[in-house]
Amino acid sequence: NSSSSSSNSSSIDWTRVRGTCKGSAAYGVSCCGLLLLGTGRRRSVRRRVHLVTRVALATTSSNQLAGAPRVLLGHDGSQEAAVWLENLRTKRLWTPNIELLSPVGQRSELPVKGEEAGLGRVFALLPDGRLLRSLEAQALALDPPCIGSVGEWDSWDYAMTLLGSEWRDFYAWEYWRFLRRPTPERARGVAARLERLRLAAERGVVGRWWRAGEGAEAAVAMLGEDGYCILDDFLPPETAEAV
Repeated sequence: NSSSSSSNSSSIDWTRVRGTCKGSAAYGVSCCGLLLLGTGRRRSVRRRVHLVTRVALATTSSNQLAGAPRVLLGHDGSQEAAVWLENLRTKRLWTPNIELLSPVGQRSELPVKGEEAGLGRVFALLPDGRLLRSLEAQALALDPPCIGSVGEWDSWDYAMTLLGSEWRDFYAWEYWRFLRRPTPERARGVAARLERLRLAAERGVVGRWWRAGEGAEAAVAMLGEDGYCILDDFLPPETAEAV
């Protein structure tokens, strides 16, 4: 699906790209919007388009990449909390990104003041500012990771039917725990391909630069190499303003 029916191999029939949009007002949260295109691990020709309303779930800032993001995990010091935390370890769901706010058996203090009520036995403060309460009462909190798996979006669609908009909290819970810093080689490669996209945008027509030609080639190249690409300013200004 990466090439159009015309003889110009640089043009892409983007209308055949399948899209899903979770949430509302996904176009243009700031400037003209951010579009994240992704492929599955198997490099399927089927492309999914995710219009991301929370950029923190799509990428990480430079200061977060400088060191591992910390998932602050707290508890009320109870035996029940200790059992839940041990289950997290035995199920191999504990990662180096987790920082326990206090030793098991000793009640944790929440770093954010004014939010102490209703924390439950186990709570988590995520790098994007989300506060997840009563994790011990949430079955999804101990589910194995599915981000990047073949049936990933089937799993999240199911979570959405159960939890409504709160499914994003559990996506973030998994995302931040298992996020790993890129190798230096991968970081350099991604930076080079993003620079290629930036130059294509700079030389192309605003809001249309990625549909064909140099921009389309750069997008396809990054999709093939990295499994995703990020297109900034992907909408014409008038369209972004109208939305």
